[in-house]
Amino acid sequence: MKKVLTTLILLLILSIANAQDYRLGSKVQGRWGGYWHKGTIIEIKDDKYKVHYDGYGVGYDEWLTREQFRTEADKKSKPIPQTAVFRPAVDSVKTVAVKENTPKAAVPVVKEAKVPVPITSREKQKEEIVTPSRPTSNPTKKVADTVANKPVWVSKPGTKTATTPPTPPMVGDKIYLRTVLSGNTAVITVFYLGKNDVIVRNPRNGLSPIDIAAEQKNNAQNIGTYKIEGDQFRVQWKDGKTTSWKCAYSPVVIYGLDGGIVSLIKPMPNGYSLSGTYTALGIADDNSSSQFDFKFDGSFKVSGALYASTNAGTDKGKYTINGNTLQLFFENGKTSKTSICQALIGTKKFLVINNVSYPLN
Repeated sequence: MKKVLTTLILLLILSIANAQDYRLGSKVQGRWGGYWHKGTIIEIKDDKYKVHYDGYGVGYDEWLTREQFRTEADKKSKPIPQTAVFRPAVDSVKTVAVKENTPKAAVPVVKEAKVPVPITSREKQKEEIVTPSRPTSNPTKKVADTVANKPVWVSKPGTKTATTPPTPPMVGDKIYLRTVLSGNTAVITVFYLGKNDVIVRNPRNGLSPIDIAAEQKNNAQNIGTYKIEGDQFRVQWKDGKTTSWKCAYSPVVIYGLDGGIVSLIKPMPNGYSLSGTYTALGIADDNSSSQFDFKFDGSFKVSGALYASTNAGTDKGKYTINGNTLQLFFENGKTSKTSICQALIGTKKFLVINNVSYPLN
């Protein structure tokens, strides 16, 4: 009996020690998409830990048990892949009221997620946390019935209550991809957001650095200035037209724009090499059959109407990648400079060249 009691005490001590090893802010690695990803514990409930993966949107946050992650110091860690373009899709949209005596609000429902929810109230605004399992229903009120109509934002775990919308994250040069999925196709838009509130949609002359003078020559209709006001992303284009898109953002990044999923893209290293064959998705008539074959030695072949110019429909040459700029040096003397981004959908690697998606075959 004494031996059994001693064993139980030892197990209890070990369990307590293990539990104390991991706390809010602990750096760990979780397995997702076949890879180990670095992350941070941002919430703990009982024996489960919520992990935010470094460089990924909040849609990738997930609850893990102790057996499903490991310490960051583990030397068996595999290389972490490039940041993914796509966040998990919204499961549905519910119309709910987040509090008694408040009107209904459209809430994007993501499983086990806490989201910023625009709500209105005659009372003093307060922070509310809405999840799919805890909405309240109030079908009798309408937005037009209320006096105030301002967004209320949900703070991340461990932060203080938010009383005002977060500051728009628009400092310095940033590249975003906006993706709209429809069946097996994807419509992708590249946005460059620069200093002095400059915006360039689908840059055509590379991104590292962006060449505004060149964009003004062959892409002037997609240059303008932007401003974020509440949940509206407003653009004044050079041609005099104006656009207003609904947007969602945290203090760090934009993650939603005009109904599309938005991701911040990091530059690739200068001199980066690719290896593999990438074929464009069938999203436009003039590039549905475009295909790139990249080699580690810096050579490439391209076929299809988008880039190839020979009778055989195939060109080849050398390429260089610096950040998010791809330069092609064709054997026939032609050169081309375009934007390029690299990302993952699950474990599927793909390129975005200008605003065309090229999955790895």
